[in-house]
Amino acid sequence: INGSIPAVAEAIAKRDADFIKARARAQADAGASFIDCCASVPEAEEVETLHWMIDCIQEVTDLPISVDSPSPQVLAQAYRFCKKPGIFNSVSGEVCPGPCFDKIRIPFGDCLRHGRNGAVNLFSNNDHGKYLLASLSKKTYRIG
Repeated sequence: INGSIPAVAEAIAKRDADFIKARARAQADAGASFIDCCASVPEAEEVETLHWMIDCIQEVTDLPISVDSPSPQVLAQAYRFCKKPGIFNSVSGEVCPGPCFDKIRIPFGDCLRHGRNGAVNLFSNNDHGKYLLASLSKKTYRIG
């Protein structure tokens, strides 16, 4: 459920919960393993918007949520609204100059300290993208 899709963006802007819930239900009924949740709004509004979207989704399905944002700080905050472990999706390895591994790892480590588990999908088009946080289940793996 991605705000970069015009109909979804309109539903987000209008806070049309019925639209978001219908999309989540349709994906669950089609056999989805996770429900992707991407607000595609300015970062200053992203946590609150993701919170609203996550609540809508969890009202109609208990599938885990793939919280989707390029910002590790937004993901770490929004992930706490999820009732079960899911995925940190599309976090960028390009969010800061120089090696970013610690700036990405630290927010997710905070989730671990709060007893949350999950997986991370990290992307990057530069040399710092050689780092991948493959799991938050008490270990961080460096690949590359």
